[in-house]
Amino acid sequence: MRSGKPNGFIAGADIKEFQDIRTPEQGYALVRAGQAIIGHIEALPCPSVAALHGFVLGGGLELALACSYRVGADDATLSMGLPEVLLGIHPGFGGTARSVRTIGIRAAAELMLRGRALRGAQALKVGLLDALVAPADLAERAKQLLQHGPPRKVATLPTDC
Repeated sequence: MRSGKPNGFIAGADIKEFQDIRTPEQGYALVRAGQAIIGHIEALPCPSVAALHGFVLGGGLELALACSYRVGADDATLSMGLPEVLLGIHPGFGGTARSVRTIGIRAAAELMLRGRALRGAQALKVGLLDALVAPADLAERAKQLLQHGPPRKVATLPTDC
């Protein structure tokens, strides 16, 4: 999966659209629709990869976390995070659980509670990315991961919680 937009993968929801939600049922339906779509991506019977550049925020990061692999373009614009928490909005498409499974509880809690975005090297270090490559190599590295990627990584959870 990749975006054709020059400024990034997905910058998340248009917060103005939330003003149109008038009832809890409307909000619930919106969240369930997003969960279903992202759940289908996670359940694909074949490997999937998110080729990431620029903004990978909110629902964009949640979608990327549903993929088997994530490869990022190593430049100053790559920014990955869940900034909606700063507005009091819960990442409702499954990103909270997927982030814990992907990068572990401590790194995921940091990502979810502070709402700060991670740059490429930070995202690679915590395990949010499987690879960080020159922007020109993004598509080729994504293709390589699909063809010869290692088994999907799953963070170990502490037993003393």
